[in-house]
Amino acid sequence: MTVLPDRLRQCVTCRSLKPRSELFRITFSAQTGAFSFDNTPFLQGRSVYVCRNPDCIRVALKGKKLQKALKRPLPGDIVECLRQASEG
Repeated sequence: MTVLPDRLRQCVTCRSLKPRSELFRITFSAQTGAFSFDNTPFLQGRSVYVCRNPDCIRVALKGKKLQKALKRPLPGDIVECLRQASEG
């Protein structure tokens, strides 16, 4: 397991290291059973990051990389938010 420098996170698609502010974050909280999309930075749980690059988002959704990293299916509203973000 690789330890990442503080505030840098890795995109699940392209594997590049970027500051958190340049990535979308999807989190699943086991305590509440809820998903969060890029709006609660301190929510604890399993998180995955993806570049704001539309190509990275499309590849992540098509290849189910986000579902694999989160170890559960993504709800439709999260998928829709990502699709809208990839379109502009």
